[in-house]
Amino acid sequence: MFHRFRRRLRRGRVDVGTYEAPEPVEPPPVEEIAEEGVLIAASAVRMAVKNRQIVRALRDRADYSEKNAVAAAREVFRALAREKREDVERLDDIIENTRDRPGRALHQTDYRKGDAERLERREQVSDILADRLDEIAEDDEYLLAVVDAARNAAWDEIGASIEAKLARRPEMEAHTREYRDQREARIRELVKVDLPLLEASTKPEY
Repeated sequence: MFHRFRRRLRRGRVDVGTYEAPEPVEPPPVEEIAEEGVLIAASAVRMAVKNRQIVRALRDRADYSEKNAVAAAREVFRALAREKREDVERLDDIIENTRDRPGRALHQTDYRKGDAERLERREQVSDILADRLDEIAEDDEYLLAVVDAARNAAWDEIGASIEAKLARRPEMEAHTREYRDQREARIRELVKVDLPLLEASTKPEY
């Protein structure tokens, strides 16, 4: 069957149909993309606050402070907003230079006139996202929700770590008892066997 198909293909007898280009798809609105960016940013902030709480609890032995957690979340949102505003400024410069560059790009970041529209959309998304992140940084209710989710995730991880250690404790204690029981024998072996061998290996051969 395959051989017959291949022969027909060589002779031009196979009808593969006529290519039809897909219908153009309208890009999603920049506002919708920016809202997706807000969700991604909120997830990043939640993880950052969670990690900070774990460090404070396990390393610093510090009690949980909702006030400090909210302040940390607020600062991370503000930092992300600053990054987006820097993106806007950078894209604005790129677009300014791109408009006067016709032709095809030579590499991924070799933007030309044909890329201007796409770059403008990215700039708009970054601009909207920066405003939204600044708004969230001043929204105490939103910050409390992020902090609460981070605290729950932190306690889940801390609890799982404690449970894992408790599960290993009997095994660790058994190994500790075995080590103590065999310690004297290992010391005697070290004195009688290992040290003489080590001493002999350091003597020059004549």
